[in-house]
Amino acid sequence: MKSITILITTILTIGIISIASAADMPTKTVIDSGNGTKAAVNFSHGTHPMAGKCATCHVNADGTGGLIPELKNPEASFKNAYHARCIDCHKEKAKGPVKCLDCHK
Repeated sequence: MKSITILITTILTIGIISIASAADMPTKTVIDSGNGTKAAVNFSHGTHPMAGKCATCHVNADGTGGLIPELKNPEASFKNAYHARCIDCHKEKAKGPVKCLDCHK
């Protein structure tokens, strides 16, 4: 009985943490380099299969969320950072846009 109680408590705790994380996640994020060369990208966290799993894209050394790793390098360009993170993942998963105008509308 004790192990069933622990199991149920663990499952409920994980569920509550997942709900809280998803609730804090912005539904829509506008990604704009500000240089005016391409239209801003309207990014929806909810349409991505890893929604609610922030560390998939946003991870610091201590495991907390933050900028995507490619943007932490001061030498990295904004464009190359997002292209590396987004397009590479889309190609790897064989799903999602990979052409300019598919995102920059």
